[in-house]
Amino acid sequence: MGMLATWSDFDFATPDDPTPLAKAFAAKTAGRWFWLDQPRCQSRVIVKTAEGTLGFDFAPFRADDLHTDLRLRDFTVNAIALSLHGGTLIDPLGGQGDLEKSILRICSPEVVDDDPLRILRGVRQAAAFGLTLEGLTQKAMRAALPSLSRVASERIRHELAQIFAGTPVEPGLRLMMEIGLVGSLFGEAIGTAGFETVLQQVVRLEEVQLQLSQQPEFCSATIDACVDDGFSGKALLTLAALLGFDASGSCDSPVASALPMSRKNRSIIDSLLSLHRGEGIPALSENSGARGRALWAEALGPCPQLALVFLIALGGRFAPDINSACQVIRDYSTLACDGRVPDLVEGRWFSDQLGLPPGPLLGKLLKQ
Repeated sequence: MGMLATWSDFDFATPDDPTPLAKAFAAKTAGRWFWLDQPRCQSRVIVKTAEGTLGFDFAPFRADDLHTDLRLRDFTVNAIALSLHGGTLIDPLGGQGDLEKSILRICSPEVVDDDPLRILRGVRQAAAFGLTLEGLTQKAMRAALPSLSRVASERIRHELAQIFAGTPVEPGLRLMMEIGLVGSLFGEAIGTAGFETVLQQVVRLEEVQLQLSQQPEFCSATIDACVDDGFSGKALLTLAALLGFDASGSCDSPVASALPMSRKNRSIIDSLLSLHRGEGIPALSENSGARGRALWAEALGPCPQLALVFLIALGGRFAPDINSACQVIRDYSTLACDGRVPDLVEGRWFSDQLGLPPGPLLGKLLKQ
């Protein structure tokens, strides 16, 4: 398996049901087999090696033969096959030539209409691999934008999470803007004059996160542990910047408004949008002690690390500097338990020490 270390995902296509082959492969490699789409006989084997985790997908041809199957795929660079008998390259649509020219081209005009999610997939792949969208491909994507509303919102969320996690994220956002995706997903206002303003903020967020990632308090794993739904911390910050263009935190697009979010991510987004609007941000006193700094961090929302990245990028009088932010997170991490800084005293202490019964007075004392 060592020679496979440069790849992590493999797709196998066979004329007939490949399930017996997939199960035999899993047994031979000590991998884990499971269904991807049972009615379509598509399954996956996950194999863990010393180099990392490898994924092997098995599926039958979608047509009578391999050449026709490849023509039904999304982009020419993804319509290249390699025969396991002799290693012959099978490339009916010239995908290898497009790769050499760094071009992303649809296999046919119908593929985007068949699945409009390929608009987002195309943006993601072009941005990730430095490819240029071919002219007719861009035209087909623009024409299919209205059809995005019939794509399952979970699939749109998945692609956006990957685009927004790109490093850097700017190429993906500019491609989205060029083909009209920004306006379709997040509203026409941001899709016109507001785009450059939002892009500057996203770039600033990226710069701040890069600065803070060099500090042990702000490691990516710690931030990403806060989020859900396949989003990275960076992706969630980008989404908040796009939604925050409208001061209300909403947009006039039914597609973006309907994006399903976990309760955890929705809570984080809401807290970031509150910071964007300048609502409820307490002042951090230079004389605050460790507990005061920890309580200040807690007040920023369910993920103080992300909130601090957002605040610093926004600037303004409430934004701490990098050193202060690190101290705040150190104190919060030390004192917080399950995302909350415990109270100094509890109601039981007042009852035991002062003989106070439960009631309004006890509540006022605890609040004070």
